[in-house]
Amino acid sequence: MKTILVTTDFSVPSENAAHYALGMAKRIGADLLLCNAIKIQMEAPIPFQGTMPLHDTLTQKNEVDEQLNFLAESLRADVDNVKGAYLPLIESFSQIGTLQEVVKEIEINIQLSLIVMGVYSAPSIVKIFMGSKSQKILDTTATPIILVPFSLFSPEIKRIAFATDLSHGDILRIQYLVEIAQLYNAELLIVNFEDEKAGSEELKQKTEQFINVVTKNNSYPNISFQDVKSSDLDSGLDWLSKYGSVDLMAMVHYRSKMLERIFDPSHTRNLASHINIPLLVFPGIVVPPR
Repeated sequence: MKTILVTTDFSVPSENAAHYALGMAKRIGADLLLCNAIKIQMEAPIPFQGTMPLHDTLTQKNEVDEQLNFLAESLRADVDNVKGAYLPLIESFSQIGTLQEVVKEIEINIQLSLIVMGVYSAPSIVKIFMGSKSQKILDTTATPIILVPFSLFSPEIKRIAFATDLSHGDILRIQYLVEIAQLYNAELLIVNFEDEKAGSEELKQKTEQFINVVTKNNSYPNISFQDVKSSDLDSGLDWLSKYGSVDLMAMVHYRSKMLERIFDPSHTRNLASHINIPLLVFPGIVVPPR
């Protein structure tokens, strides 16, 4: 059975992400697991007595579990009992430790299909790749993560855009995205950002081989390919936004030379303005579809 893990700190953005995850769970036939990493609060040091917990550990965990149960009940209230529709099982889990430690513990016991996290605004590429809770989890997980911005966007997925560098590992990532696209009857747009000066015959052949492999491995008819010249990155991003509405953006966590150029900090503001939508980030580790 597919399982979507939803991390929550009980903030409004994380609750928003949980409802987004629920909509996806109903569509792909997955269950939800809500989780919270408990950080034990400590009071200020008392002379000659060291430091002591502000709250009893068990009491603090009980409070967290109550909040998780409340969130689970609010999500269950949003599940429509439509005949033939999948009814996600919604469970919760809490544990003392850092978020990455708790997520790792869950992964040991449960095969996750996806992790969903809420963010306050459009995901910042610099924060994702240079340091954040998301980045720390990506360093230790093989599970794709969707970052859900706290903004207005359609819960439906009609077009998915995936930025590729034509690496072999992206073949399996595309298969993962095809599974999602099929369930939404969505278009999967595969975008290759390339340097205008790198129009060599070798690159052309590599692109053709990549497209041939993707086409051979996937019978889904709603896949399209587009090369975007990225020497003028802002123009490339403008093209992507003007191509049509993208409901889910996908990319890989590792930073190759190409991605380092694409995600140069000088372009962060422009890029963020184009991805004020859910952002699916694949870890550098390649994992087959689940």
